[in-house]
Amino acid sequence: MCLVLYDYHRHYLQPCNSKMKRYSPIRMKRLLIGFCLVLLVGYVLVALLNLPTFNAGLLKLRGFCNLCDLTNTNLEAMDLHGADLTAANLIAANLPQANLTDANLTDANLTTAVLKDTIYCNTIRYDGTINSSSC
Repeated sequence: MCLVLYDYHRHYLQPCNSKMKRYSPIRMKRLLIGFCLVLLVGYVLVALLNLPTFNAGLLKLRGFCNLCDLTNTNLEAMDLHGADLTAANLIAANLPQANLTDANLTDANLTTAVLKDTIYCNTIRYDGTINSSSC
């Protein structure tokens, strides 16, 4: 993408007359390299921010974690009252004695998750039904 931008500038954005300011090629290369580095850092940050341990911390702080990865995360005895876990990936998550009262687990993947003694009360399950087994 950065090479395309450089090529575009070199061929199409040349000054029309001598009064227009012309940037030096070295300065333009530095600007384009800086722009590419900003894009790369942004991509790395997005990739790192989807780590399960980081998502568990955000879940505690915000109370929702839509479409996030919580694979193999220890959420034992955590108060997830009213948490929105829509389409969350909870594969092999450890949830014993967690409070899932009024939580939304629509489309959540709970494959091999440990759910022993988990508290459900008006919890929207992964299939959209409401579970009130421990109210």
